Amino acid sequence: MKSLIIDTTLDKSYIIFSEESELLAFKTIEGSKNLSSSLLPALEELLKQTDTDLSNLKYIATSIGPGSYTGIRVGASICKTISYTKNIPLIGYISMLAYAPQDVENFKVLFDAKSENVFVYENGFEKPKLIEIDDFLNQTHTNNTIILSPQESLIERLNEKKENSLKFQKISFDPKNLLKQTNFLFDNKKFENGNNLRLLYLKGPNHVDE
Repeated sequence: MKSLIIDTTLDKSYIIFSEESELLAFKTIEGSKNLSSSLLPALEELLKQTDTDLSNLKYIATSIGPGSYTGIRVGASICKTISYTKNIPLIGYISMLAYAPQDVENFKVLFDAKSENVFVYENGFEKPKLIEIDDFLNQTHTNNTIILSPQESLIERLNEKKENSLKFQKISFDPKNLLKQTNFLFDNKKFENGNNLRLLYLKGPNHVDE
């Protein structure tokens, strides 16, 4: 059966159609300002391209953050609507999983949380942590820890502030790895209640019930 994953976390949004562990279609949507008017047409295009009936989906997955306020609300709203109207299992995943490297034991993925804060996701952690940038830089990191972020502007800020040998690398969105993660959540029946989906925004530590 086919599955649908929508990620609207950062400046670029992504739509993924899969069948079991295989990618069927993958589309990138540039920019987030007109996402509410561009996401649905892109989804409809991929539905036709993959000859997919929404009613036959195995599951639908949406990012629950951390992400931009507008972005994750738009993506979550579409996914919740499809899940409810078509009676399809809804999966909510931490957006940073799409940037977690495969086959690397020690890594940390960073998202800019504004106001001199970052969200940090580490291998083996269930949820990201919100921490001040200076506190993160002053932490003890093992020599083989890879520190990654998809945001070039954040990497530049960290490189300007750091006074140690930390190395920051830019990483791209990995649809295959994200598919692996959402399939794992489905297999373990980690489903969400669409009436109480908790979203985590980049500008603050609090979840917001949608």
